[in-house]
Amino acid sequence: MMKKKPLACAIGTVLLGMSFPSLAQMDAQNDTGNAVAESELTSTAVVLDAETDTAALAESMAPAVEEVVVTGSRISKDVFSSSSPIDVISVETAELQGLEDLGTLLQTTTVASGSPQVTAASSTAFVQNGGTGAQTISLRGLGANRTLVLLNGRRAGPAGVRGAVSSFDLNTIPLSAVERVEVLKDGASSVYGSDAVAGVVNIITDKGDSSSFNLFTSQPSESGGETTRADFTWANSTDKLRYRLTGDYYKREELAKGDRDYFSCGEQYIFSPSTGERRDVIDPRTGSPRCADLIWGHVWIYDYSGTVPARAKAQYDYDGDLANYIPGFDAFYEGPNSMSTPPGWFPVAYDRTSDGVTNFDHPFQDAESLIPNTEIITLFGETSYDISDDHQIYAEALMSRRDNEVNGYRQFWSYTYNENFFNGNAAPTAQGWTGAQWMSATPITDQNDSTVSIDYTRFVAGITGNLSEDWMYDASIQYSKSDAEYSDQRIFQGHMKANNWGSANGDGTCAGTTTNRGVPCMDLPWFDPRFLNGDFTPEEREFLFGWETGTTEYTQKSFEAFVSGPIMELPAGEMSVALGIHYRTDEILDTPGPITLGGDAWGTSASGITQGKDK
Repeated sequence: MMKKKPLACAIGTVLLGMSFPSLAQMDAQNDTGNAVAESELTSTAVVLDAETDTAALAESMAPAVEEVVVTGSRISKDVFSSSSPIDVISVETAELQGLEDLGTLLQTTTVASGSPQVTAASSTAFVQNGGTGAQTISLRGLGANRTLVLLNGRRAGPAGVRGAVSSFDLNTIPLSAVERVEVLKDGASSVYGSDAVAGVVNIITDKGDSSSFNLFTSQPSESGGETTRADFTWANSTDKLRYRLTGDYYKREELAKGDRDYFSCGEQYIFSPSTGERRDVIDPRTGSPRCADLIWGHVWIYDYSGTVPARAKAQYDYDGDLANYIPGFDAFYEGPNSMSTPPGWFPVAYDRTSDGVTNFDHPFQDAESLIPNTEIITLFGETSYDISDDHQIYAEALMSRRDNEVNGYRQFWSYTYNENFFNGNAAPTAQGWTGAQWMSATPITDQNDSTVSIDYTRFVAGITGNLSEDWMYDASIQYSKSDAEYSDQRIFQGHMKANNWGSANGDGTCAGTTTNRGVPCMDLPWFDPRFLNGDFTPEEREFLFGWETGTTEYTQKSFEAFVSGPIMELPAGEMSVALGIHYRTDEILDTPGPITLGGDAWGTSASGITQGKDK
């Protein structure tokens, strides 16, 4: 069996360094004038006679020390130490804390504190590298693309969707396959390259030969966010062969905003500087601070008469009680240019009192995903075979599939005239809206969902061993590919434009014309309270919304090799050197869906195909 096995393999150009081992000297003092009595060391079962000296004892009791390569260097050392600061995170930490995934374990450690992290929740709420559901690690606040992630000392290719795939997704490797994680907190660009400026995270997989089956579940006190994990390990080892296969299934149910009281109502939390009391806007209908999330269902007013309160918006009285709290438009009427509406409409959002009754929290908000529904299936295998006492071949295979489903909602709006301003609006729902104003009706919709599916594969094969008693080598090839699809609900921009301003017919209507998508145009009821509330007919839904699917492929191939060993003895210690080579190619091909490619997605920018190759 080999005695020298690297724990971590760096990416090398040429690294020259010195190792200075601490020298412990023990002087053997022999007194030839005195006889030495026989002694029995019961703890070691070693019997000493008068001719056995202390040096021989120390040598016989010294354990065999394995030289290793630590994260941050390619030079073998006879102690597991490094001049650079390294944190070692054990998987047992996750078990004690009840954590179920590697991303959460790393992102909640001290070494990652103070750095913004990409989590499943943040990548759902915002556009971030890797896409929805991604989990990456950032050190020193420099971002995931400046924090290098290694798997058993070798680069692991990135995974994700869209054109900003740059970092390893921690979802792809399950906790059940990991033994520990070594985190090099110093910048290591001179050893690993520019993507290691912030530091290096080296994930070390479990090399044990025990088989197991585990089942884990986490059930919050309230519904939403439940997790289930099942994994198995099949492993064995002989004198020459070692293999280990791990399968893992992970399921996390969606956590919607409405599942938790502290997410379902966004309060202002304004306090009086003099008394410290809450000064939030109060909703008189509930007597509690107003829930403020996304304003919905209003007609925004662009007034030219000077009679409408500044910032006022028209809101329909769905519950029939707004007259109990605020005045209607009649209170501001001063002549034909003043705004007039059909019955049931009130101006809101122009002062503190009207702010209290402004519709700011739709039921769609409660159904929005805070943490997406996630399902991950992973299979990881590794093996090694000693072809001789000094040479070993090894291989790794990682296959993972992640699926995410996200529920969302949004506003959308038009720009139209009322019944008698400028060219006027002949649409039936515009009747009764008069005055020197034009309008922007702003409906709300839950037709804003998305899904992500990512297949990730990674293969490694290599050979390592000893060239002599002091020199070792390692050479490997790696191939990884992220093959992903992402689907989104879109609003057809051409269908929106057909209803704007003068519209296709020039009078606020478009019926009888054909849209850019080749379908008959529909006059949308922009001023209908039902429509503004997101309650669409099947025909309206089909006319306005559609699904599209884009694809992202990211392929990384690499070859690396290095040798290391001592070259001379110096008074202060042994000088060692490591020589290495690394060659890598990265390719990306991101193809957005046909609606985005054609520039027909309303409320989002058009995007073309992203394609490139880097060596």
